Amino acid sequence: MASQSRSHEDRLKTLFKYFVDVVRINIFITTRTGQALVTTEPNLYGWKLLSSTADIALKFKQSGDFLKYVDPYQLHHFAIPIRSQGYVVLGPLIINRKLERAHYREIALKQQRDPDDILDSVEDIRVLSQNQLQSILDLLAEAKDFFIPADQFNETTIKETPTPEQNSALKSLLESALRLTRAQSGSIMLYNEPEGLSVKVFKGISPEYINHKPLRLGEGISGYALQKNQTFILTDKAEDTQLRHLLKRKEIKQSIVMPFEIQEKNIRGVMNLNIQDAKSLIKGTDRIVKDLTKATMIALQVL
Repeated sequence: MASQSRSHEDRLKTLFKYFVDVVRINIFITTRTGQALVTTEPNLYGWKLLSSTADIALKFKQSGDFLKYVDPYQLHHFAIPIRSQGYVVLGPLIINRKLERAHYREIALKQQRDPDDILDSVEDIRVLSQNQLQSILDLLAEAKDFFIPADQFNETTIKETPTPEQNSALKSLLESALRLTRAQSGSIMLYNEPEGLSVKVFKGISPEYINHKPLRLGEGISGYALQKNQTFILTDKAEDTQLRHLLKRKEIKQSIVMPFEIQEKNIRGVMNLNIQDAKSLIKGTDRIVKDLTKATMIALQVL
């Protein structure tokens, strides 16, 4: 049992490290009284500004679907309750914009902390928009059930037909990506050999447009993107005409077709996002969607 518990903790630490590397925000697990169970590496992204995990855990208040604590430096910490009677904690982070340096210096002096040390720590803290924050919280909430006692842990992988939990996580990922890019419709496809690439979840698309026959590698824009392992952002501009003919729906003005792959877990797939307003550019948002995809795909492996 001890070795199983250690193995589970090691998996969580690996996942947490990946998550922190992707979103540049600390994540850790505590009991309801604040005892740290699993943490990330210290001294990253404002970690030094955490007085203690217990201090934070005991100060959380309900805020919508999540718990929130705002510390004296106006840094935000969020918690998601998990069924093992603890919290998944995210933070510290800054919403929308940082305070003026003089404000941080003034607060540090009141807290009897070194102002220069505080300012250095604040520089490393991620600034998120409300949309970005909500997307990350939604994804963590959807994957929260893999933070379970080790004796209940069973490794699974994504099969041709995802489990209900995995399917729900895929839907959450798609909805978050749609919100981030302000796209109106999209789908997530998974690749399995020898069947091919097939749609697993979709939103905003009439079922008549869903091709239930799996695509081969290189077939269609999705199969081509997966074969080349290349993201395509298609518009009606001249440089896009070589692939533009592969889009069959005339109302779509722009599309992002993004392959994802986790080699060590043998997961391959494609996310498709569609926008109908040619004035709303998708370019610039594919990086965060790709990062969220990687984090969620790894989370799916420990559901």
